Amino acid sequence: TFIMLFACAAAFYLNHKTAERKEKLMIETACGGRHLNWYTDITIEQLECINGIIEKMTEVCGGSFMMGAPMNEDNGYDDDVDVDLETPPFMVSVKDFYMSAYEVTQKEWGVIMGCGYDENMAEYPKTNVSYNDCVVFCEKLSNLSGLMFRLPTEEEWEYAARGGATPDGTKYAGCNNCDSVAWYSKNSGQKAQICNARNS
Repeated sequence: TFIMLFACAAAFYLNHKTAERKEKLMIETACGGRHLNWYTDITIEQLECINGIIEKMTEVCGGSFMMGAPMNEDNGYDDDVDVDLETPPFMVSVKDFYMSAYEVTQKEWGVIMGCGYDENMAEYPKTNVSYNDCVVFCEKLSNLSGLMFRLPTEEEWEYAARGGATPDGTKYAGCNNCDSVAWYSKNSGQKAQICNARNS
């Protein structure tokens, strides 16, 4: 009887501490000072993940820009430009929005989607997902937090990559050398790489 009472007391204490921690996280993750409409059965791990995702968000002030590939000094286009898809440039305007500065990690994806993840790959970006998978991920984030998450439009993506309202005129996002700012087919060894931008 004593062991059973002790176990019940321990369980009550742990449940109380878990509830306290959840409430603290909910308050700490309040966006812009406002209380979020959290999903009732959200887990602490999901709360921590969403807190991390919100912290990675960067505000992009809206504006107008010429979308598409510009001509080079020879009045032609660089070899890596798909002329059919990226030309001619045209004026586009976007409103203010928030965008994550980093990729969604495998841990974040696994926790939010409830599908688990490999601990050894936790900080690697999530790969091999479809557009529809990403839409579902955004919907789950929205339902858990009460905020509205969505994928950026093509216009928003290019605008942000060009530097938003204060473009720096570089060919790629922040640099003229693609190897310095991105992992891609030619420098990644054909495998996912940990995003190290947050450490640079």
